[in-house]
Amino acid sequence: MRTRFHFWQNGDAFYADYFGGDVREGHIIGRFTGDRTGTLLYHCITKDRTLKAGRAVATFRLSDEGRVSMALEWSWISGGEGAGTSFYEEIPEHGWNV
Repeated sequence: MRTRFHFWQNGDAFYADYFGGDVREGHIIGRFTGDRTGTLLYHCITKDRTLKAGRAVATFRLSDEGRVSMALEWSWISGGEGAGTSFYEEIPEHGWNV
């Protein structure tokens, strides 16, 4: 199963719950630092019970079709090593079969 996120926003703060892939359960908390940028912290427990945490800088974009996407420059701060980039895009509510 691919990783799925559920995001919501309250003013300049945004949040998410996520699961899938190797992640049993995870959470994000972040804040907007610009019109389409933000910083965030994330943590999760994996299916093999490893606790991990990291931080990221996010850039948000709105597609011509009206879908929100997020590009992340991330790094682990606990439980994992390394850094990288990831890209996520909103899907229609019933557009993905898991």
